[in-house]
This record gives sequence, C-alpha cells and structure tokens, in this order.
Amino acid sequence: PTEIYTLSLHDALPICPAIPLIGNHEVPDANYESEAELAEWKKRFGPPTRFVDIRGWRLVCLNIMVPNPGESKGKGQVYGIDDEQVKWLEGVLAEAKSKSMSALLFFHVPPAGFGYKNDFERVVSGSGCVKGIFCGHNHSNSRTTFGGVPVFVRIGNANSPMGYSMIYVYPDGKILVKQKSQILPYPNYKSQTIRPGLEKAQADRYFHDNGTTE
Repeated sequence: PTEIYTLSLHDALPICPAIPLIGNHEVPDANYESEAELAEWKKRFGPPTRFVDIRGWRLVCLNIMVPNPGESKGKGQVYGIDDEQVKWLEGVLAEAKSKSMSALLFFHVPPAGFGYKNDFERVVSGSGCVKGIFCGHNHSNSRTTFGGVPVFVRIGNANSPMGYSMIYVYPDGKILVKQKSQILPYPNYKSQTIRPGLEKAQADRYFHDNGTTE
C-alpha cells in the first residue's frame, strides 16, 4: 500500500529514541544556499544541531551542510561545520567539561571530507572532553583521528544495509565501539547481482576502542 512508503524509519520506531542527522541527501537540491531550506525537515525531526545528556555523557549532533549561495565556496555541495555551529559547540563542550562530563560528536560526513575549514578541529582537540566522533557517508568502515580524537565511520547504505555501530560508554570516559558491516558480499540492488571483490576481511569489519572483543 502507498501508505507504507509515507512512513519514515523515525515514525516506525516510537519506542526507540532517535535523533536524525542532516546529510548530503537531506537537502532539497544540490544547490544548498541556506539552512532555511531545511524548514520542513526541522518541522518533522527537530533542530539539526542539538545535544542530549545521558548519565554523564553529552551526545552532540551537528549539521555538516555548509550553505553555498551562488557557489561562493566552490562548486556543488560544501561539507564542514559552519562558524556559527563551531561557536555554539565551543560553549556546549566547555559546559560539559565544567560538569566533568564526557562528549561524543555525531555528524554525517567525516572531517577528512570537509571542504570548509575553520576552528572546528581546534575546538574539538582543546575541549578536553570529546572521546569519539561518529560519521557515515563513506560506505565503508574505517577509523582515523581528528584533533587527537578517534573518528569512526560506519558502513550503512543500499549496498550493505546491515552495517551498524554499537557504542558502549563508561563513567570513567572510556568507550567501547563495535562496528559491523555485512558479512556476505554486498548485493548490487540495481542489478540484483552480487558484486565480486567488495567483501572485506574479518579484521576490517570490526573495530574496538579502549576495550577487547570480550
């Protein structure tokens, strides 16, 4: 029935708290010129930049879409954390630090893909409380660092729908992260065939930080 396709995953999980994030597919068109274009999204899902405090941890959600009116910042979509968010984030992290809280950052495009550069890395590294950054976008699991903080990119897309990250947080500020991608070769849903060579080794499908597999 048509009605099924009008429901979002967010609507279908009323007992599971969820905070949707803005990614490159959430803006109405490729020529993203102003956050005003997100009015309908905000009405449905709430502010794209916010934080939630849970038991000594501050979970901070950011919007990586930088307005690019008239392609003043280069051609096409520009990714980064704009200056207004960086200023807001600095205050949010300073408050968390003053309360002896730890923080995790969540946004769609990993920092390595940012075309817009500013003080974001300085704010992250200087906060003294950010323990991890979690992103998507790249369609494969990876782990790098940004400002001395581990960045976890998890797979989860049409080619590997079973990808996820599980994050365990502890009162002392440590985290344990388990990333999982689809074990079988990724199906190509456009042709309904198996795409050979895309499966990765077991070691590439799991990452653990500050903990062991056990």
